[in-house]
Amino acid sequence: MLYLKCTKELTICKCTRPSIVILFRFRFFIYGLLSSQMLSIGMKSKLELTYTIFGIFLICHWNACFQFMLQSLMDYPPNSWVTLEGLVAKPIHAQYAKAMFRSLCHMMTLNYGSEIPKGISELWMMIISITTGTVLYALVLAKITALASMSNPSQRAYEDKRNELQVYVRHKHLPDFLIPRMFSHMVNCYQGKWFEEKAILDDLSEPLKLEVMQHICGDLMRRVFGDKHPLFVNELLLALEFESYHIGDVVIRPGVVAECMFLIDKGSILLEHAGVKHTLIDGDYFGGKPQ
Repeated sequence: MLYLKCTKELTICKCTRPSIVILFRFRFFIYGLLSSQMLSIGMKSKLELTYTIFGIFLICHWNACFQFMLQSLMDYPPNSWVTLEGLVAKPIHAQYAKAMFRSLCHMMTLNYGSEIPKGISELWMMIISITTGTVLYALVLAKITALASMSNPSQRAYEDKRNELQVYVRHKHLPDFLIPRMFSHMVNCYQGKWFEEKAILDDLSEPLKLEVMQHICGDLMRRVFGDKHPLFVNELLLALEFESYHIGDVVIRPGVVAECMFLIDKGSILLEHAGVKHTLIDGDYFGGKPQ
């Protein structure tokens, strides 16, 4: 049997690096959250911004610690900034605060932070710190710009379409009574969010598209068709297309045969036939053979 016997006092140092392990676990945790499909785009943007701010603070922290550690390894030379600031015998929180302030001043290229570098080591440390801060500033600016552009893409697309419509009406010199109706139609259709609903639904599988349409138009189909056979209703659901009309629009003009059937989900429409007027509301239908 093999055994070990300690014959004299022995000191063992075991390096587990718990902080590094926790840091990498935290990084993988954040990466997993950002890759998750359960988070909204807005929540992902906020999480990425928080992660970016945390990364900036971490780099500043490492820079501050490295600057102080460099002077500590050199046994605090008389011309070092630690000695000149009188930090050798100060508590650790005072040393850290001064080192962090110096690191931030360097990385933000504000000033030297305290004392002008006296030695070659301090000079090179400052060069590295300023260079790192400049690169970090450019990366953070690009990151914030990217986050701002992708924070709400549908709303930005809506604003782009609205601006495009403004340019169009000015270019075509459309009459004043027509312009408000065009903008009102856009507001009623998209309510500040621009998306291609037909393209989105066409990208889904047929069973999934059917479930989505049942959720969106299920109440309307029950009001119109009641207890009709589910297969019949499902076929109609897959054939439905969304359309929106503004007040005053003529949906079907006199003498024109409707090629499709219209189901009213929200709103009302005035039906006029042979001098007889009738108002249709939610759950009614018109057009096609059923009418």
